[in-house]
Amino acid sequence: NETSTNLIAGALMFLLRDPEQAEKLRGRPELIPNAVEEALRCETPVQGMWRVTTCDTHLGGTAVPEGSFLMLRYAAANRDPAVFADPEYFDVERPNAREHLSFGKAIHFCPGASLARKEASVAISQMLERFPRLAVTENNDYRHHPSMLLRGLARLELSLD
Repeated sequence: NETSTNLIAGALMFLLRDPEQAEKLRGRPELIPNAVEEALRCETPVQGMWRVTTCDTHLGGTAVPEGSFLMLRYAAANRDPAVFADPEYFDVERPNAREHLSFGKAIHFCPGASLARKEASVAISQMLERFPRLAVTENNDYRHHPSMLLRGLARLELSLD
């Protein structure tokens, strides 16, 4: 559940640091699934995955021999300006938010993707609905756990008032 927990906390961090985005969701809850996709894009819970090349290839003009050990960085691809306009900005209305690679692709697609999306949608919906004055506190430093593979806040302190 660590990746889902990190996704939910990251989504709340982005939403509550930009109250305009949170208000859009409160006023238009049908945007919540897209906001989850945007959180997956911006706060990619699994930063990348290792792969081994099965044949000689070229990647970005660099020769990569068969048997090379690579780490594909989903998080970097999710901020690619060739794919996402203003990629550093969290936008609950981003039209192509679902084009992220946070769950991998094809045979390497995360089997828990549907569950993670549902958990995050329900959690965000309920937090915004039940706590209309929900906010981040000034005590947050927004530090993430030190990990090359997983991304998640060390803590997210919230105020209900």
